[in-house]
Amino acid sequence: MPADREALRLEDRERIREVLYRYSRAIDRRDLDLMMSCYHPDSVDQHASFTGSGPEFCSYAMAQLKRSIFTQHRITNILIDFDGDRAFTECYVHAIHRVRSNAGLVDYVHCGRYCDILELRAGEWRLAYRLHIPDGDSFGPIQEPEGRRSVGEEPTRYYVRGRAGPDDASYLKFEIPALRRDVPPIDVAHSRND
Repeated sequence: MPADREALRLEDRERIREVLYRYSRAIDRRDLDLMMSCYHPDSVDQHASFTGSGPEFCSYAMAQLKRSIFTQHRITNILIDFDGDRAFTECYVHAIHRVRSNAGLVDYVHCGRYCDILELRAGEWRLAYRLHIPDGDSFGPIQEPEGRRSVGEEPTRYYVRGRAGPDDASYLKFEIPALRRDVPPIDVAHSRND
């Protein structure tokens, strides 16, 4: 492969990884517009609980996430193969969905993979087809440390709470110093509510 084409492929790999990471950020921040930016309009998403267009899946996922206190989707082990302006990727996904149940707080933990076909159109890589492959799931009751999410909004909260949507601190980017809170040392890392 010529050196200039190899350099372009390295750039393409980074741009494709960015799409996959942007998807995780979008779903965890419940940012519909950001999530839609990962899919071509005529894309298909085949999840374990849904098959339809990528844009339809985005709307479906946002509705489903309303039940979650928070989610974290982690993408790893990204493999990328090229065929012209198409790329096939396989990556691992590890997702946590914290929900309230009658028994208290529960973490739904999902382990699976995404097998994707991305296409470069008008200079932009986006998902054209996604196949979600579940490998294993579990539910587990959890107990949060005193003062964390399970307790309501305290005005004296000593840390910045993650939020869905544009109110999350990450949207401030270079303005996050505005959220500074001077906190005395607190030993909460290993405390429990027994």
